[in-house]
Amino acid sequence: MKKLTYFIFFIQIIAASAQNLSGQWKGVLTQSGKADTFYYEINISHKDQSITGTSYSRAPVGRDSARFVITGFWDGKELVLQELEQTMPKNGGWCSEVHHATMVE
Repeated sequence: MKKLTYFIFFIQIIAASAQNLSGQWKGVLTQSGKADTFYYEINISHKDQSITGTSYSRAPVGRDSARFVITGFWDGKELVLQELEQTMPKNGGWCSEVHHATMVE
């Protein structure tokens, strides 16, 4: 019975870490040492550990915004996203960044 219990527990851990993250995610982005918070939205496709998609950021006042092509990975505990190319506004002006998010249970 112990072997079966451990096996079922192991399968549950694998299932939780194998979640598909594809879809639209919305939230708030903060920057270390700065008071501003930004509205942040990502639209991603997730296959295996690979993440691709787009991100959208909007300044607190709501006038300034940017879109990026993103790539990244999900290892079951941590999501890492890299903004690769700014697609809006065309003239740039926003910093491309790397974002880390950790799953908390």
